[in-house]
Amino acid sequence: MNNIDFTTITFILLVIIIVPTKSAALLCQQNQRRSFYSDARDGNIFFTLSSHKRSSIHYDFISRAKDKIQLFVKAENDLTLYDDHRRTFLSNILLQSINSVLSTAFYPLSVFAEEEPIECKNGAIISESAVPGAYQQLCMDLPERRFSLKSTGDQLYIYQGASLGDGMAGRTGVAVWNSGILLTRFLDSLSVESPLLRGKAVLELGCGAALASVASAKLGAESVIATDANPEVIRLAQRNIERNGIQTIAKTAELHWGLMDAAEYAAAADVVIGSDLTYNSGSWLALAETMSIILKPGGLVIYVTLGHSGFNTEGEVGGFLSTVASKDLRLLTKESIEWTVRLKTLLSPNEKIVIDANGGARVILLSKKL
Repeated sequence: MNNIDFTTITFILLVIIIVPTKSAALLCQQNQRRSFYSDARDGNIFFTLSSHKRSSIHYDFISRAKDKIQLFVKAENDLTLYDDHRRTFLSNILLQSINSVLSTAFYPLSVFAEEEPIECKNGAIISESAVPGAYQQLCMDLPERRFSLKSTGDQLYIYQGASLGDGMAGRTGVAVWNSGILLTRFLDSLSVESPLLRGKAVLELGCGAALASVASAKLGAESVIATDANPEVIRLAQRNIERNGIQTIAKTAELHWGLMDAAEYAAAADVVIGSDLTYNSGSWLALAETMSIILKPGGLVIYVTLGHSGFNTEGEVGGFLSTVASKDLRLLTKESIEWTVRLKTLLSPNEKIVIDANGGARVILLSKKL
C-alpha cells in the first residue's frame, strides 16, 4: 500500500472516531496566491491549507461536540505547491496531523506554532493596494486575526475568508478592514471611561467578519445583531460569534438596506454601528433609511469611515450627510468633531501615515430628530 493510500485510510478512520460528521468533502484548489482550501459544508469539519507570503499551514477541526483541535504547522518560506508535489505534500501533512492528534490521547488541543506576520500583530492597521474592484493587503489573507480589548482584557479571534475556502481569501465582505479595526478600537476606548454599550441593544450594518459586533458583546451589550446582505458574509459572521462564545448575546441576520427590509427591525437598536459603508453613493438613501428605521428614539448611530486610494473621505461623508438630513436623522456636529480627534489618538505613528495618505478618517454620530 503506498503512502497516500495509507494516509487516506487513516484520515478517514480519524474522522469517524474523533470528529464525526454527516458529510466531509475534501476539495483542494489552487488560486493565484498559492492557497489550498478544503471545506466540509456542514461545518463539522473544517480544514484549511494556506501558503501565503509567510507560508503557514492552518488546520481547524471542529467536532459536533464543539471541541476544537487546532494545529498550526509551519512550512518552509516560499513554498511552491505544484500539482505534481501536491499529493506528497498533503500526505506528509496529514500524517503529521494524525500523529499529533493520537499523541494527545484524544484530548482537544490548541497548538500555535505559527505566529501572525509581524505587520498584522495586535490588530495593526496597514496599507492597502488597489486591485480590480477592491483593495488588498497582507493581513486579509490570514485565516484568522487576533485582537485585544484594553477595557476588558478580552482576546477576540476573528476568522477571515481564507478560513472558508472556495478562493474567498481577501474578498471584500470576508476580511477585516482597517475601518472595522478602528471602529472596534474606538468602542473599546469609549468603554474605558464609561460603559457606552453596557445593557444596550446593538445592531451592526454591513458587519463583514463581525469584529465590531463581537467586540460589542464583550463590551457589555445586552444584545447584538450582526447584519449583512451577503449570505457568505453572514456564514462567516456566525462562525466568529461561535468562535468567541457569545451565542447567548449575539446573532446574525441577513439584511438588505431600505424601507421594506429594515421595517422588520424597526426601533430595534439603542446603538447602530458601522464602518466603511458610504463608498457607493448609490446606497446612501437606502442606508440612511435603514439607520433611521432601526434606531430607537434617543439612540445613537456610531459610524467610522476611512479613505481609500482614489476616494475622498470628505466628499463621501458630505454627500451621505446631505442624504441623512432628509431621513429623520441629525448630525451631532460637536460630538462628531471631538470623537474624530479622539479617534486619531488611537493610531500609532505608522498607522497615522497610512491613514493620512489615503484621505484620513472620520467619526460620524447621528441621532433621531426630536
